Amino acid sequence: MGEYFKITTKYGPAEIVATDAQHIYFDANKNCGTYDNVGLTIRGVRYGTSAHLYRWADGAFHVGQEGDRKGVYSDSLYMSRPRDYKRGVSESARRAAIEEIEAAVNVWALSNPAEFLAADIGSVENELESKKADLMKAQAEVDKLSAEVVALGDKLANLKGKVVA
Repeated sequence: MGEYFKITTKYGPAEIVATDAQHIYFDANKNCGTYDNVGLTIRGVRYGTSAHLYRWADGAFHVGQEGDRKGVYSDSLYMSRPRDYKRGVSESARRAAIEEIEAAVNVWALSNPAEFLAADIGSVENELESKKADLMKAQAEVDKLSAEVVALGDKLANLKGKVVA
């Protein structure tokens, strides 16, 4: 995963990170300041907001996976009112947030193509380390099973030796 970058939207500040060449995480929720100034302010209402954006076939980043038919109710968009979680978020506020998030993220993406290579490198490095750890666990299990096979072979030979005697 790459590093977080601060960006500004017309609704307030946010941070984004390219996790690989196909995904960007947008955060205007917990990581953007103190509790009292977190979030995007849309038509005078503040919302803690985060989103997952994916590169679609058109080359641009959009909230949600391509083919996600949920629209403004995508699982890839999180919005809530800080200190007022019981009140919902209107469809128009969600639509406005998506439009601005996509615009701001795509401007950043076009200006920072090297970040995607860095994110891909980081992603592959993490996966490689994970596979190495998996391999070490598997090798330890193979070693344990090999020792058990040898012990059972010795026990069987010992038992067979008693039958003959």
